[in-house]
Amino acid sequence: MNPIPQKLRNELSEDPYYKKCCLTKSKYNVKFHHSWIYAGKQINEKWAIMPVIWRKHSPYGDDDSIHKCQETKEYVQYLSLQRADIDDLCKRLPKKDWRQLFNYLENKYKNYDKRYY
Repeated sequence: MNPIPQKLRNELSEDPYYKKCCLTKSKYNVKFHHSWIYAGKQINEKWAIMPVIWRKHSPYGDDDSIHKCQETKEYVQYLSLQRADIDDLCKRLPKKDWRQLFNYLENKYKNYDKRYY
């Protein structure tokens, strides 16, 4: 686990987007989830950290929590890439084909029924 630097943690805490879960829109017990690993480390950038309530984050939570369900994990990754600058990622983090990942996730989840959560 890579801890979130205090400066970034403060920035996330002040941003209204991070006050409610990106899946359920609940404001109760929101945790920060690192949605991407690059070169063996969690990416500590604002676009890569997503707000998720405990029961959708923990491996001890719901059956469809991020750490139990590939579909939920990919959907959160899709949401995070929507917040990123793909061209910038391709330049700064070239070991992943970010454009291909985004296209794959977009084709799979762009019409995803969000009422599932």
